[in-house]
Amino acid sequence: MGRYPPSETGDDYEVQYFAKKVGITPQQVKDLIAKHGNNRATLEREAKAMGSDR
Repeated sequence: MGRYPPSETGDDYEVQYFAKKVGITPQQVKDLIAKHGNNRATLEREAKAMGSDR
């Protein structure tokens, strides 16, 4: 994902890249950012937790 996490404004490139990297939808990434902020470690942890709920 490069040096920066997806932005809180939902920069499409970063959101798309992160979504593909962690295996969730771009909308789910945006929802995680809205709920948890844009800390990459937190977003990755929460995205993995979402994946394990499937």
